[in-house]
Amino acid sequence: LDCDVLVHEATNAKVGDEEKSEEEVEKSAKEHGHSTPQMAGQFAKNVNAKLLLLNHFSSRYKGDQEPESLAIMKQIENLAQDSFHNDAVIATHDLFSIPIPRST
Repeated sequence: LDCDVLVHEATNAKVGDEEKSEEEVEKSAKEHGHSTPQMAGQFAKNVNAKLLLLNHFSSRYKGDQEPESLAIMKQIENLAQDSFHNDAVIATHDLFSIPIPRST
């Protein structure tokens, strides 16, 4: 499989002061039908994605433009990058848009 752009939710993440282990966070995500950034990154790798756009984050993360919120989103991107083995990861926000060229 090849994928130009993959949009994947990453609701649960071990960032900031999260007390759960990575395994506990992943287990909780699966139990609620969600994913972690690492799971999204692994899926992106499996489908040979060129770009991974993460969305649908927990309401625990404000998602605003404050430095603390931006730092958390960067941590989420880094978690996905580690399992994707690719830096092409963007933690998106409401009304995020990106041009996607037409394939030939």
